[in-house]
Amino acid sequence: MYKVLTIDPGRGLGYAFWPSLRRSMDKPLIQPTAYGCINMPVEGLWELRAKALFWEFVNLASDFEPKHVIVENQALWGGSTKSFTAGVKGSLFKLSHVTGLILAAAFILEADAHLVQPMIWKGTLPNRLVKQRVLKAMGKQFDAVEHTFDALGLGFSIQGVLKGDNKIWSLAE
Repeated sequence: MYKVLTIDPGRGLGYAFWPSLRRSMDKPLIQPTAYGCINMPVEGLWELRAKALFWEFVNLASDFEPKHVIVENQALWGGSTKSFTAGVKGSLFKLSHVTGLILAAAFILEADAHLVQPMIWKGTLPNRLVKQRVLKAMGKQFDAVEHTFDALGLGFSIQGVLKGDNKIWSLAE
């Protein structure tokens, strides 16, 4: 898999671009060549803010010319008050809409789009451990928002190093 864009959607859209994610366990980790976060505008109708986020993502992603766009899908976590509240308040539905817009952008860019459940790529790792393992994998310290660390973590997870099980998973799982 080459020219891969990993995405953690939200009001802050974390992204990481990888020249390749094909790696055998005896090779060094493949590092992203770009990463960051696109923030949704904070004012205006939600639909117009989502539209602005969509076009900003299309413009950014077109610079990378990705062949694959891998997006974290939404999930309700059983027993999680935060997850249940997101469903009740409607924010989980808005997140689903953003995910749909990212998939539409991937199709516009003629990239293959893949949805990955959080349980597959990070299991039950809390955000602080995802951040810690991403920083270790990158071999440097930096500050970024949670969505950026999740987009980076998704790429490292594909390489088999995030959850600690050294298992490279495939998108077919």
